[in-house]
Amino acid sequence: MKEEALSRLARFMDDVPAALLLVSPDGVIERAGVRAEVVFGYDRGALDGLHIRELVSNRSQPALDETLASLCEDPRSSSSEDPLALTGLHKDGSEFPLRLGLNPSRVAGSIWAWVTVAEAGDRGRRA
Repeated sequence: MKEEALSRLARFMDDVPAALLLVSPDGVIERAGVRAEVVFGYDRGALDGLHIRELVSNRSQPALDETLASLCEDPRSSSSEDPLALTGLHKDGSEFPLRLGLNPSRVAGSIWAWVTVAEAGDRGRRA
């Protein structure tokens, strides 16, 4: 049954028109949709198991850490209407403007994050 549920989840994440990551409370990417893999330049399945910090620049990591911690402490405080403007890292090490929307989801008593990923035009200073 669990394998069937994981298979449905993978299909859903690949079928939606957004780049999605499912991130555990400790920041590990448990599942990445194909569009997210394309944004970051990774092969199929290569994002699964990475820490989400590996996808942003060193200078963006504190803002991401703070937001994830806040999400886990108070899920109601997070809003996808106010995405994080960060500097993303492609697999090849090149940087790009990135916007992450973090949306809480309770799974087995813990707060997980559905993360929407979008490349962004340069709209000012980024963390």
